[in-house]
Amino acid sequence: MCASVTVLRSYPDQQKLRWAVAAIHPTTAIIGLDESENGLAILRELRGSFPEVVRIAAHTHDIPELILEALRAGACEFLGPPFPAGYLERGLERRWPLRRLGAPKRGN
Repeated sequence: MCASVTVLRSYPDQQKLRWAVAAIHPTTAIIGLDESENGLAILRELRGSFPEVVRIAAHTHDIPELILEALRAGACEFLGPPFPAGYLERGLERRWPLRRLGAPKRGN
């Protein structure tokens, strides 16, 4: 199974967000918190309407208050700088094991 990526260039209103998520059926959403407070509203909406979607908040600074606010709004993980190699993969792997093509299965 191949994963696909859909990027929303701006945050839609709640009705359009619900429509988009219902149409796309994402397993994971990475929500940028840099632009405005809309990111926190999106986290709350996804948590309430689509609890099965893994919600990852991202910001260009590690601000403790923002991290706590994002987690309270429904983020399962928070990504902040720096983003070294493998950082995103490790964050996702904490939620579920990743399948790697050509890699041996764990425990074998």
